[in-house]
Amino acid sequence: MVPRQLPPDLAQFRGRDAALATVHDLTDRVTGQGGHVVISAIGGMAGVGKTTLAVRWAHQVADRFPDGQLYVNLRGFEASEHPLDPGEARRRLPAGARGAERRHPLRASTGAARCSGS
Repeated sequence: MVPRQLPPDLAQFRGRDAALATVHDLTDRVTGQGGHVVISAIGGMAGVGKTTLAVRWAHQVADRFPDGQLYVNLRGFEASEHPLDPGEARRRLPAGARGAERRHPLRASTGAARCSGS
């Protein structure tokens, strides 16, 4: 079964058209250069629309990811809940997406989990 975990896209999307165009431009350039993997981050204060931007982009390019789309809410800025523990986030992924766990086990270190390169 192919995972399709994206939350619904919002009907209204305002004020982030330039940022969305930039993300599409970067994606198109990488795809045109042989499809290298690029890991990116969207930064900003709580409530500025980082998740909305990422989800909008993900819906628009979902066809480029025929093996599925994964989503985990890390709860980084939710006042009602603590941020999601990295180990718990990993457990919420489908079993096939956790295949690297044997090669790169999570270790707790100073309150954060990180991947071991060995």
